[in-house]
Amino acid sequence: MKIESWALKKLCNYWAVLVVAILFVACNGNEESSDKDDRTTLEETVVVSPSNLEAYFDSLVRNTPAFIYVRNSSNTLPNPDSLKVWESIKALDNYQSHRIKTYPLELVGNALGSLIFSQWHNDTHGDDEDEVMEWSEQFFFRYFEQVARLCPHVDFLTSIHTGNDMAGIFTGHEFSSAHQSYYCILLYRYGSGYRTKFLQHYVGYDKIWELSDSVGRHYLLCYNGQSDVQYNDFLFKAILFMKEGDDYKEVCAWKDKEFDEYSSDIECCLDYNPRTLTWTKCRREGDKRIPIPGLKRLHLLLDGRRSSFVVE
Repeated sequence: MKIESWALKKLCNYWAVLVVAILFVACNGNEESSDKDDRTTLEETVVVSPSNLEAYFDSLVRNTPAFIYVRNSSNTLPNPDSLKVWESIKALDNYQSHRIKTYPLELVGNALGSLIFSQWHNDTHGDDEDEVMEWSEQFFFRYFEQVARLCPHVDFLTSIHTGNDMAGIFTGHEFSSAHQSYYCILLYRYGSGYRTKFLQHYVGYDKIWELSDSVGRHYLLCYNGQSDVQYNDFLFKAILFMKEGDDYKEVCAWKDKEFDEYSSDIECCLDYNPRTLTWTKCRREGDKRIPIPGLKRLHLLLDGRRSSFVVE
């Protein structure tokens, strides 16, 4: 009987990637554990530390539907942009094996730029089916995991970061000419490198704060601080992660919801107060932001797993 269930195919595809990852963990004996709610990518995944990156990615593209998708304007074979990706993988492998001393940022940046722009262009201009897009994206996330795992400093990959090298938000603007923040990914210190959590497509999370509560629990707050009104539709987004051991887990989020009405003839923006953890709707007067009278505020309450965003 021919099975045409998209959900079943998606599940089978996920397990194909998972099996390859587990095989490499077994072969290399160097696994980093990951809980089920880890949002490293669009799918749950085991984060691995392969001792041979070239063999890892070669097996990934040979034994699963995952593939490198890069646009090739010159139509030459082999695709020069695809070769850039493989060149960066070889350089990363040399770096982790101490055959070179410097993190290959230029090669990694060129590869990221090609992958991100190609994925964005295909999503906005291409005719590929969702499953094709999914598998090219699976390669990107596996690649980015390794890029972040080996990266010594967060500012190598993003200009949006905390001041102590502990965390940052990757949007790809530093490497790609895509017109929007196609990828938005949280990076946070894990061992000598970084782990990643996918946040969202097309959302410019551009602010990150390290927070702590009265009992010493630590958090990362990400939000789109430049989310001024566009087309009278204010879609503010914020995500709070709490540190558990060496990892961070999402505890609450505020997405695409109004927290008070405002007049459509007022150009509205948000002002964040880091002392009170509140956002207030304001109008602009030159470089100043003036609170709009009579409107409610959004407040973040820090209470461990019970943390929440509250309108008051």
